[in-house]
Amino acid sequence: MRSSLRAPGWNERARAALDRLLRQGARKGLPVVFDFDNTIISGDVGEATLAILAADGRLCPGGVCKKLCPDLSGPGARRLRIEDCPDIMRYYEALLTPTAHGPADPTPLANGYVWATEVLEGLTVAEVLAATARVYQLGQVDPHASIQLAASKSSYPLPRFHEEMVELIGHLLRLKYKVWIV
Repeated sequence: MRSSLRAPGWNERARAALDRLLRQGARKGLPVVFDFDNTIISGDVGEATLAILAADGRLCPGGVCKKLCPDLSGPGARRLRIEDCPDIMRYYEALLTPTAHGPADPTPLANGYVWATEVLEGLTVAEVLAATARVYQLGQVDPHASIQLAASKSSYPLPRFHEEMVELIGHLLRLKYKVWIV
């Protein structure tokens, strides 16, 4: 029997196992849940959008509400103030580093993720959507490209859809699964 999943990136064993599983649950209205970032797309669309807004100067340390940016200090680190950062991504990266709780912290990245949404408060929804569309378009041009701010220590991959995941979701929908994307 010919596989319904034809994208070139499938591992043959995974393809065969998925085909069997999909046939077994077809037309039963079963739920299937996927994470969006780093599952359906490569990279993190929120981080890439934040990075491009920083690179374009739309979000800069002097323009961010001070109430959102308390001074930070971690184990063995010197105090970090937003106004001393060359760009907002340096502060964001500091928020993502482990807290004083270390490995016992149940949600070590939560502060950074919440801050990344709060820091957008001075922008319109249209500006954020335009930046998101731009990072997606840039990711389609070069699937290996990333946004690198001169002063930040990390680069942020431009998001692009994984062909195999798009194919799988389309097939799930045709087979009447209930697809949820988080």
